[in-house]
Amino acid sequence: MDRARIVDYYLEKVDGKNFDLFDVRKEMEKNKIEEQEIKTIIRLLNNELQRRMIYEAQNKQASAIFWVGAVITVVGAAITLGTFSTSSLWETHL
Repeated sequence: MDRARIVDYYLEKVDGKNFDLFDVRKEMEKNKIEEQEIKTIIRLLNNELQRRMIYEAQNKQASAIFWVGAVITVVGAAITLGTFSTSSLWETHL
């Protein structure tokens, strides 16, 4: 099996809850894959895992920033509307 197929095979398993690079290494050793190839594949899988974690963290941060902006916008709109309605009440009484 070539490297690309091995990496693709394990990348399909990455989203599983029980995915562990140590288990991947043991499985590859059992399949008699050369040590240098195992190291390369583990490095590629680790890089992909890190990329996915960073992407997820950035999405969470972007979502949090969006909701903070939405709340600030709603509060600002409420203050603006309150100010306009209060000022129009003052003008009608004067």
